[in-house]
Amino acid sequence: MSCNNLDKALETKLDALCRIIKTHFKVAVAYSGGVDSAFLAFIVNRELGQENAIALMADTSLVPQFEIDIAIKTAETMGLNFKDVKVNPFAKEFVENPPDRCYHCKKIIFTELINAASQVGFDILADGSNADDTKEYRPGFKALAELEIPSPLMQVGLTKAEIRTLSRHFDLPTADIVSSTCLATRIPYYTEIDTAKLKAVEKSEAVLRELGFENFRVRYHGDIARIEVQPEQMDKIMEYRETIIIEFKKIGFIYVTVDLVGYRSGSMDEALKENGDEH
Repeated sequence: MSCNNLDKALETKLDALCRIIKTHFKVAVAYSGGVDSAFLAFIVNRELGQENAIALMADTSLVPQFEIDIAIKTAETMGLNFKDVKVNPFAKEFVENPPDRCYHCKKIIFTELINAASQVGFDILADGSNADDTKEYRPGFKALAELEIPSPLMQVGLTKAEIRTLSRHFDLPTADIVSSTCLATRIPYYTEIDTAKLKAVEKSEAVLRELGFENFRVRYHGDIARIEVQPEQMDKIMEYRETIIIEFKKIGFIYVTVDLVGYRSGSMDEALKENGDEH
């Protein structure tokens, strides 16, 4: 593959990634349509050929429908061998929403993806975690380790920024998309998760998206919606204040608040750090 215009360090990581992939005859990728998994699926497809590569997407109520639709369209655009796998993650351990909720969720989802991969003749399921993911609280990694799921991007030390650079290099449609996480991350730990709460978050975030906001979250606190946006977009919140209030109240929130700290990934984990409950 051509690596023109890539710096030497990045070219070395890409070569290492390709070598890892080529040690397998067939590889399935846990695909979400995001930057990392789409890039990994592309490289696997490029190195092994479409008949030996497949992108498996867990279709759950934890992901907004518009993201699922975009992920499917992206897979088609990239020419990926694609399969949608219906998964119900609502086991008791997940619903109770403990600090290691992500572990239980990942265990359920990846077990289903492994089974789906096996059914179509794939013995290896790879995950798209990158080197930056080791810097955050990610209990889901325990599930990946238990299920012996490799994370090739992490193995070769590729960061999110580097994956975006490589995605631009290969003209992938995901190069500059905004990162997202499952809807359960909007609900405080120990608050039970149900479809009504997830739907309230999905609908409220759709309101902000339609108003043109990017990189934001709506955190669910019962009657209270806590909006996180980039600090530079807080003036825009006030510009659309009345619309946001009206639409959020229609969804069922009584109080609509704005977090003055602004958007940051994993803000629900801050309570764990304060209470020393992170593990």
